Amino acid sequence: MRLAVTAILTLAAALAEAAPPLPETPAPVQALVSARPFVLDEDLRISWYRGLEATRHGYLLVIAVDPELVYPRQSAEPVLYVEGRMAPRANVGYLSGHVVAFVPGELDLEKARVWFGTPELPERVGSETGRLELERAQAAGVRPIGADAARRALERGGPLLELRDFAALGSHMAGLVREHAPEDLVDLEGR
Repeated sequence: MRLAVTAILTLAAALAEAAPPLPETPAPVQALVSARPFVLDEDLRISWYRGLEATRHGYLLVIAVDPELVYPRQSAEPVLYVEGRMAPRANVGYLSGHVVAFVPGELDLEKARVWFGTPELPERVGSETGRLELERAQAAGVRPIGADAARRALERGGPLLELRDFAALGSHMAGLVREHAPEDLVDLEGR
């Protein structure tokens, strides 16, 4: 047991040493690949998402990203925001360059900014942090998605997705990861 723990700690230290420096933020995403509105039969509640009011709708997003922004770390990392709200990610995105995420609640996609903000642990981000990060992004020149990019993303995303609950939303997000970011999947059976 002690040997296994030592090996894990050695590997973690090696990965930490190999990690690239944290990129400067705020940093806009490269592109919004697709966007799809969703609605749930049950309220969306996530215990660790600070400040999330009960809602039944939002957007699923596939985003092209700079892999350096999503390098897997065992510490604070740049947080993905959409117009002042933290957007939980379904995958890391480092190998694929694509992140699948969702944004809860109402959103004017054309006017929304999508960027990576100050490194933090997502469960520590609340609405006040999101507001401050939005101000920083605006000051840094992060631009809204715009009408044309929003229209193209919605066309690629598809019509309103109607699902039962958060578990069904997670299953759909897993399918998007398989489609847009298969490199991020780990085959535990070695096939």
